[in-house]
Amino acid sequence: MLLSVFGPVPDDLAWAFGIVGLAALIVALAPLPQLIWGRPIVEFDFKTTDIDNSRGLNCFLFNREVRSKWLRRIGVHREGDVIEADYSISEVGTNRVIVENYRMFGEGGDQRDSEVLKPSWMPLKATPVVHVGDEEFANTMPPDPKRPIPPGTYYLVATVVIRGRIFLAKRKFCVGTRYTELFWC
Repeated sequence: MLLSVFGPVPDDLAWAFGIVGLAALIVALAPLPQLIWGRPIVEFDFKTTDIDNSRGLNCFLFNREVRSKWLRRIGVHREGDVIEADYSISEVGTNRVIVENYRMFGEGGDQRDSEVLKPSWMPLKATPVVHVGDEEFANTMPPDPKRPIPPGTYYLVATVVIRGRIFLAKRKFCVGTRYTELFWC
């Protein structure tokens, strides 16, 4: 028998209060796994794309779905969110900045500040460097597609911001005079 400020509590009533308290604790903790494992997680993938007589270096962004069967069974799902993503290109060795904080999304002058990264196997794509044809110094990059990149080795640093969390990826790429000499190192 438990004692309370109002006097003794019968045993059967103490069990009922214990069960109600346990149920309240379970209900209160139910969103906790979603808060921990349901946040957006950015993964980067760097690929080379060849189309006809040109090559592009692509940076793909993924927000993978929850892979664990146990987490999916208890109701955890990956959330999509608005992201801000940009990249910088600098020379290896001298660290001279070639392109600084260029937005990853949009075409030409239509640069968007943000994009929605949904949970799926379909990525968002940015193409920071393109080589068209076999002309000498035909490698180009934003923001000026007519601006050539001289042969050499460069770093691409991709930065993604989601709700104040920062995800970074750094990858080295090599540039030559032919489109076959443009590749991730």
